[in-house]
Amino acid sequence: MSWFGFGKSPDTSSDKLLVQKKLWSIYQKHVAPLEQKYSFGKFYTPELREADFLSPPMVMLLGQYSTGKTTMIEYLTGAKLPGAHIGPEPTTDRFVALMYGKEARTVPGHAACTEEDLPFKSLQTYGSSFLSKFEVTQVDSEMLKDVTFVDTPGVLSGEKQRTSRGYDFTAVTKHLAERADCILLLFDCSKLDISDELKGVIQSLEGNHDKVRCLLNKADQVDSQELFRVYGALLWSLGKVVDTPEVLRVFVASMRAGPYKSSEGNDRGNQQQQQQQQQKLQLLDRNSNFNSSNQSSGSVASMISMGAPEEESEDSSRASQRERLTAPPSVVDLEASSPSPPNHRLFDLEREALLADLRALPRNAKVRRLDQVAKRFRAVKTHAMLCSHLRGEFGWVPLGQDSKQGELLRGLEGLQLGLARKHGLNAADFSDANHFKRVVRDLGIKIWKWPTTMDEELEAIDKAFAEDLKPLLAMLNDDPSGDITP
Repeated sequence: MSWFGFGKSPDTSSDKLLVQKKLWSIYQKHVAPLEQKYSFGKFYTPELREADFLSPPMVMLLGQYSTGKTTMIEYLTGAKLPGAHIGPEPTTDRFVALMYGKEARTVPGHAACTEEDLPFKSLQTYGSSFLSKFEVTQVDSEMLKDVTFVDTPGVLSGEKQRTSRGYDFTAVTKHLAERADCILLLFDCSKLDISDELKGVIQSLEGNHDKVRCLLNKADQVDSQELFRVYGALLWSLGKVVDTPEVLRVFVASMRAGPYKSSEGNDRGNQQQQQQQQQKLQLLDRNSNFNSSNQSSGSVASMISMGAPEEESEDSSRASQRERLTAPPSVVDLEASSPSPPNHRLFDLEREALLADLRALPRNAKVRRLDQVAKRFRAVKTHAMLCSHLRGEFGWVPLGQDSKQGELLRGLEGLQLGLARKHGLNAADFSDANHFKRVVRDLGIKIWKWPTTMDEELEAIDKAFAEDLKPLLAMLNDDPSGDITP
């Protein structure tokens, strides 16, 4: 599918991966040692691997069942997903990562988490129940050289969403959302319903709303009036769920192969026209019978006063009306009663706008990953600052450590606020205090066993990290080959 503009040059060449390799080197040098020193992976996300930097940008598709997620992936890649079944019922019961491969193969979840060249090792923290519902599918598609797609199970309604899966669906989607470069949230025009479970999934995307693109899919299956109403209802519903002042971008299209479906709207218009014609015919027949009855029972004088020519004129008028109503509709009549064809032009423009976003992913992904590493370093630095301060509160006399640790954790919020003021940080830069306490308690962490890090050491690491990032920013500004253009 070369008309998408993807796959003109595989994203495995050394020049295209130069930025990612340098970024991986900076992470290993400055960020990873601090993570290991204070067990950052136990509190938050696991340590990154080289594959997390060198793999193509990731696009995750989310939505309720039968919104067209799998169909859209097959449409974009031109590849049939092995074992995929498409239907109106819930069909995809597993997470499927679709990646490029010269030969088609499927890697089960447990094996995928152990392969060094796949960026999925961090998923093993969600247990065997999840890994049995996760797989990596590799197919030979030009587009997949530059983009990886993650197809997700449809969000269920009711108790099944929470209990029947065997793993925490919302936690998994949140984890993948943090790693993804683009999140496509699909809705079906014909059954727009944001359930409580879907609300929870959307709310778990907090902090990643800049990656979210909403798609009102199957838009060709409703007429213009219904599409207008559904679009407005979706914006209103999203405004209540997404806690941001900005409005999410909503594309209106039908992402599948083949011509647009307009038969539903045409049939509806033709049926309405036929019903109106039938009602007019019945009314015309009743008027004709009523007039005939009056004429047969009326006086001779009244009949004379009507006159024969007028009676013939009325009969001919009724005949012409019946002939006009029973005649086949003209081309003009059909165009007037059918849905507005310009909707198809709208769908084409919206589809091209969405594809333009996807084409820009390779370059945007480089900038985004640099930003994510900088963001992660900031989180690791504040975590190390807090842990080092807590360790320093114990002193060197090993007496009453447990009671001292409990005292420090009870006043953790105040300690975070004091550190923020001391170092000129925002209190929001520190992690949630309740989450920190819960991890320390559940894992039985002994804070007094942590090492200490002087403030001067953290400042030196911060400065060195910033200096190493400057050349990468210059490389991105001078890189003319970031975007994939048709």
